[in-house]
Amino acid sequence: MVTMPNERTNDARTELRSWYLHSLQPKLARAATTGAVDPQAVAALDAEVRSFLDLYRARTTGISAGAIMAEGEHTRQQSEVSP
Repeated sequence: MVTMPNERTNDARTELRSWYLHSLQPKLARAATTGAVDPQAVAALDAEVRSFLDLYRARTTGISAGAIMAEGEHTRQQSEVSP
């Protein structure tokens, strides 16, 4: 049985995605560049969070997961802080 997500659920996921991409992820990238955390750990966490958010988006929008992952990779590259 498939249930349609309600508007509140969509809003919450959109807010979570935005918070991660615009707040937490840049802070994690800075922490990795300063040596406060292991860069590989940041990359692994980033991949896990993006996978979670992108797979949900693919399921609810009908956009292929590959297209979403490619868009996510482009966004990730733009949001990374260079050492």
